[in-house]
Amino acid sequence: MKPIKLTMQAFGPFAKTETIDFVWKNATATLRWNHIFSDKLFMNVSGIYSQYNYALSSKNSGGSPSGTASNFKWKSAVENWILKPDFTFYQNAETKIRFGINSTLYRFTPAKVTGNEEGLNTVNFGKEKGLEVAPYFSYNRNWKKFSINAGLRYSWFGNLGSYKVYFYDPNLPQTVATTTGSKQYKSGELIKAYHGFEPRLAFKYDISNRKAIKLGYNRMFQYIHLISNTYATLPFDIWKPAGYHVKPLEVNQIS
Repeated sequence: MKPIKLTMQAFGPFAKTETIDFVWKNATATLRWNHIFSDKLFMNVSGIYSQYNYALSSKNSGGSPSGTASNFKWKSAVENWILKPDFTFYQNAETKIRFGINSTLYRFTPAKVTGNEEGLNTVNFGKEKGLEVAPYFSYNRNWKKFSINAGLRYSWFGNLGSYKVYFYDPNLPQTVATTTGSKQYKSGELIKAYHGFEPRLAFKYDISNRKAIKLGYNRMFQYIHLISNTYATLPFDIWKPAGYHVKPLEVNQIS
């Protein structure tokens, strides 16, 4: 993907041109194997890899008071490794049962900043890892005008090392000045785990060929968060997993 480039002209005694480049890139690959055990049981195994890269860079052609050129680069990325064995069992023409397990390994590069301006050295926030494992079961039954879809999913998420976790004074805001200690976790070591059941239930009644009444409920957990910086004029956004200090979001939805 070609970068989206924005050029700004500065004004004043040191007026020079500052160029800001934005780049977004996505890459994905999938391997899939299908197998028919019988006329009722079907299996689909998928292996998926995806990568999202985001970069921002700024170049100043000498507009600083010292008259020297300055620049910085910001890089961020999210990688996913997914393994999904899914099974479908057709009990009869009206009943379908699905079950399986979804496993996702996340690797986050929140930010890596390099620059040559005074006070802006290379900063690497370090990589973070997360593992989500979720077995599930769903039941779908159709009658002449009425249908029901019920399912249950157990979701487990673990924040993994290697990573250094800082501890803070619970009575003060979490800043560098309020840290009380830290702990370095080894590669693959479990830092914090969250889990819970995600049930869902949906009903449908066909009044006619063009009208229907639907009622549904489901619960979901969100373990991945987008943190946006609304203070800076540039879009410094990072993705972060749930962990020691960041809890997952829980949503109960009725429709």
